[in-house]
Amino acid sequence: MDLIKIYECFCDRTRLRILHLLTQSPLCVCHFQEILDEPQVKISKHLAYLRERGLVQT
Repeated sequence: MDLIKIYECFCDRTRLRILHLLTQSPLCVCHFQEILDEPQVKISKHLAYLRERGLVQT
């Protein structure tokens, strides 16, 4: 696993918040939208970014 790619995930506040929330319980996009007050498109892009780097699973 490339550590630089993982560290890049932590450079964004929204991605950090998503990862923190996932340590507490599994959530769907609609829950992230509500909790983070962000649009679905933004949440989905961040989740895809994290998934590509192996930090989240669908």
